[in-house]
Amino acid sequence: MTTAGLTLPPSRRVPDPLASAADDELRAHVQRALAAHYELDCEIGRGGMGIVYRAKDRRLKRPVAIKLLPPELAFRSEIKSRFLREAETAAQLSHPNIVPIYTVDELEQLVFFVMAYVSGDNLAKRLHERGVLTVEETRKVLREVADALAYAHDRGVVHRDIKPDNILLDAVTGRPMVTDFGIARAMDSTGDSRLTATGMAIGTPAYMSPEQAAGEREIDGRSDLYSLGILGYQMLTGEPPFAAGSTPAMLVKHISERPVPVEQRRADIPPDLARSVMMLLEKDPGSRFPTASALVAALDSREMIPTRRPTAPAPAANPAPAAPMRPLYTSPADGPYAPGPALVGARPLAGATSDELRRWEAPPVIQFRRKIAPDLVVNGVIVLFP
Repeated sequence: MTTAGLTLPPSRRVPDPLASAADDELRAHVQRALAAHYELDCEIGRGGMGIVYRAKDRRLKRPVAIKLLPPELAFRSEIKSRFLREAETAAQLSHPNIVPIYTVDELEQLVFFVMAYVSGDNLAKRLHERGVLTVEETRKVLREVADALAYAHDRGVVHRDIKPDNILLDAVTGRPMVTDFGIARAMDSTGDSRLTATGMAIGTPAYMSPEQAAGEREIDGRSDLYSLGILGYQMLTGEPPFAAGSTPAMLVKHISERPVPVEQRRADIPPDLARSVMMLLEKDPGSRFPTASALVAALDSREMIPTRRPTAPAPAANPAPAAPMRPLYTSPADGPYAPGPALVGARPLAGATSDELRRWEAPPVIQFRRKIAPDLVVNGVIVLFP
């Protein structure tokens, strides 16, 4: 979801008259309902959980962004409750690198919240225009986003959808600001900790952590750190560490494939920064930075961080004999954790390559698949597992 003041590219498709009429009708309704407090300007973003308008606060004379739950979803009480809960959670966060929320409200069957308007691009647009960022720009974005995440994590909030679209860059100061905590969940024992259903993965596939990809019910701030690592990798190389032709193939890569070391993709990356990015991309959360604050300290110190090794669990008293592993996975060069070639171009959902199919059937992937529900939901797409 983009909430910055972007210059929207002109559409090259023939406009859908029904869709245009519906959008015009919705805009007119929003304008009437909010006219007493806000002067509506234009739509600046749209996503699965909201439509964002730029507006002006009549009383305070300042620009704002209004995120509206789509009417087709607002009538569903459970979605409305989730939207309001998430907005209220985000409104409790006050940090220089988090877009502040001013108001959460319902009015004339409209469910919305009002947040600060950030004039500038988002990181996705910046990367699209420039390809890569400088080393120092990358360090700055990683450092400030990590600081924002450290603040949120300390208050029991995991973002769950860190990606370039959700990092706004202030046009005046260049300051990165995290937005759209709309799918974040408060880890407060007094609240509803089951905001998402068992087996449901929430996030954007290209930026999801292995534990999100596997549908883990309980994740913590280290999941956001993995997503931030993907962001760092993309800022330095121009593309995320993994590419795939389908959502299932992408999820398998997060679970089972190690990325090509970032320093092999770009020669001028300082060793400490390369080590930090690759440490964020560790499959096991215990091998990543323990907290976002630890990442901030590492980026500030510019010193090499030693490898973290998670403590191995004690062996079972009577361990069951291990199932024989296929020869395909015994070779480190061809194992499920070996780097794989990037996929070029998009392929249909059913058009998985033989390499993708082999990885899908790798023992580590099978183990993860057995832990999740029969289906996985990613951004509203139901992915069926065999």
